[in-house]
Amino acid sequence: MAIYWIYLAILVPSALIGAVQVMRYYAADSIVLQDIRFATKVVFLKILVMLIKMIIWFKR
Repeated sequence: MAIYWIYLAILVPSALIGAVQVMRYYAADSIVLQDIRFATKVVFLKILVMLIKMIIWFKR
């Protein structure tokens, strides 16, 4: 359980930093930026769903 939370604490910030760097890189092209914003929302929702599933699984 503790290992999972440590892994999560490392994974989530690095993923967010990566997303921000990509968004800054493509900031010149607004259409691409909108696509990235949509993609990051989808990825974030997938991560959120995965976390909820993992938490439910750990509570069993």
